[in-house]
Amino acid sequence: VWKIEEADDEKAAVSGIDRTEEFFKSIGMPVRISDMGVNPSDSDITELALDATMQDTMKLSRIRPLSAADVEKIYKAAL
Repeated sequence: VWKIEEADDEKAAVSGIDRTEEFFKSIGMPVRISDMGVNPSDSDITELALDATMQDTMKLSRIRPLSAADVEKIYKAAL
């Protein structure tokens, strides 16, 4: 999509993420939770992760199943 020419898969992935973020920013789309003016507490994030995984009884994604703890880490990284 971004015509990234990089032999190293990890570097190519990071470049793709960077360019996607740049594109989103260029059209005024938030790329972080804080960009939306939302600053959830740790307990809010835990609750959101538990809600997303039905109280950690359901794994998200089939490619790499995500537990509530995994989802919580993703939310925190998105702050």
